[in-house]
Amino acid sequence: MYLGDGYLATCPRTLDLRVFLDSSQPSVIESCEEAMRRVNPFHPIGKVIRPPSVTIVRAYGRCWLSLFPQHGPGKKHTRLIALEPWQTNIVTAEPFSFLAGLLHSDGSRFVRTVGGKAYPAYNFFNHSTDILDLFCWACDLAGVHYTRPGRHQVSIARRADVAVLDSRIGPKN
Repeated sequence: MYLGDGYLATCPRTLDLRVFLDSSQPSVIESCEEAMRRVNPFHPIGKVIRPPSVTIVRAYGRCWLSLFPQHGPGKKHTRLIALEPWQTNIVTAEPFSFLAGLLHSDGSRFVRTVGGKAYPAYNFFNHSTDILDLFCWACDLAGVHYTRPGRHQVSIARRADVAVLDSRIGPKN
């Protein structure tokens, strides 16, 4: 989720990981809280509600810089985003977890109407070419077919691939 809707804020003595999520999706918020708690059990997880519909999940910790070496000045789409070898090993072993984090932050599941028939599909949207390439790489690892209908977009629309994502990732709610 960091690669999508998260960032590291620099504080005087530590870092603050903040992930901005849609308040109408409590399971995504809970999943983000649980992930933060598991990798940084030494600091409490906080939530800030920003009306009308944003929940910020956050936690302090010096460990965040080691866990997210992609952090740096400027927006993510203006700098290199590459996984460290240890991160690559994790994604290779758990591509669906990586896809879930990206889809839950910058993705959507919707119903596409073609020829009067409704078909579910997934879209992933990001301005960073590097993050889009990482998403496609994880799809390849997971055996999920995708298309690139736009410069900042990845689409997953084949029924079998949508069914795999539904069963392995679940809905955003």
